[in-house]
Amino acid sequence: MTRAALLLTALLAIFLTACSGPKNTPDGVAVAFIERSYKGDVDGAMSLVHLPDSSKPGKTEMAQGKMKAMIAKAREKAESQGGMEEITVQSSEIDADDPNRARVALKVRFKQGEGMEKVRLIQVEGKWKIFASAGF
Repeated sequence: MTRAALLLTALLAIFLTACSGPKNTPDGVAVAFIERSYKGDVDGAMSLVHLPDSSKPGKTEMAQGKMKAMIAKAREKAESQGGMEEITVQSSEIDADDPNRARVALKVRFKQGEGMEKVRLIQVEGKWKIFASAGF
């Protein structure tokens, strides 16, 4: 009985860890963002984005709109290439001048081709997020 309880507890811990979202690393967040974007999961992808507050009215909303349009295009691209199969990290580096910024290059393999994505990230309150400036 005790072994069964321990096994069940271990399996539950693994399951909860796997379902808790991306790893809080530049690589983990970049992969999760690109994967969600190519799948068309706008809410999931946007949950990984940091949009800095803007003092100009409408600037943040405009940036959100641009991000949502980019996600829609990513989904169309994946669909036109038969769907996404795999994402691999090609390079990942923390900025030498600012350890709260990082860049990750990803290789995306589709059923009918492949592509590259470059992602900029920023660490805000201990969490890595995709960096999207309000003026991009």
